[in-house]
Amino acid sequence: MAVIGVRILRDPNGNTTVRILPLFGPTMTRSPKVPRRLTFAQREFGAPMPQQMMRHEVTRGLRVKLFTTLRDAIPVRDFNYSMVVAEPWATILYDLHVEHFELMPDEWDDRWTLVEDALKRVFVDGTAEEIFGLLEFLLRHQGCPKRFAPAINSALESTQAAFRIVDGDTLVPYSSEEETATVVAAISDLADPQLAGAKEHYKKAAGSLSDGDYAGSMRESIHAVESLTKALTGKSTVQNGLKALASQGILHTTVADAFEKVAAWTNAVAGIRHANAPAAPTADVAEEDALPMLTVCGALVSYLKRRRERG
Repeated sequence: MAVIGVRILRDPNGNTTVRILPLFGPTMTRSPKVPRRLTFAQREFGAPMPQQMMRHEVTRGLRVKLFTTLRDAIPVRDFNYSMVVAEPWATILYDLHVEHFELMPDEWDDRWTLVEDALKRVFVDGTAEEIFGLLEFLLRHQGCPKRFAPAINSALESTQAAFRIVDGDTLVPYSSEEETATVVAAISDLADPQLAGAKEHYKKAAGSLSDGDYAGSMRESIHAVESLTKALTGKSTVQNGLKALASQGILHTTVADAFEKVAAWTNAVAGIRHANAPAAPTADVAEEDALPMLTVCGALVSYLKRRRERG
């Protein structure tokens, strides 16, 4: 156990005892780093899953952002020539120590240097479960300041994290398991060397989503479909490719018409399909636009591939 602080105790007879203070003790035990287990798509096909879908991972950037946001929210005050945690956070963090980590009350120490170091270790060494569990306890504490939830949610959004805050006190996954499964299936279905172009576009779409380049992600998602339809029909545009597939009976005309409208939308919004055009302003799209586009295009890619194989 790492020593992060001590308390000197003296009994009535003048005997001195030095006590080790394991603030937030469970996080002080460092387990060997276990290599992250890759998904089948990542292992076999080199798929960069979007960060928004990686629920069990916490990036270095997210760890730093969350810790900084929490640290900046905690007020301190001077007490006997030492800086200690001020209210309401003194009570909140004491309850975290006793109720969440189930440590003895007399082991609590409110000196800021010790508290800051203990919290930092959670965000540096903790698992996703430990970090988000700590945050949700703080968010649900009756004394938690109302401005804390928006600040944490802003950190989650700016780092494309897999969780977001709803109702001011609950962390929920940003994407569903079904959306994740769709992306994995699409990349698996594009393993054919003849579809390397489509696969590369789809991988770029996933990577751009993680990087916060939402227009780029949407553009690459559409290009993945366009590349696939070109490989299947020889047509150079996604619209003509879909029409050709419909005429061959591989794709129903209503489905082709619906996706043509999706493709037309990305053409209409400057900065998506033609991001490098000199007069194109920044595309007015957001994360909530790019993630569904990735999954819709992924579903269509898998559908077209499998329908083509069935003849």
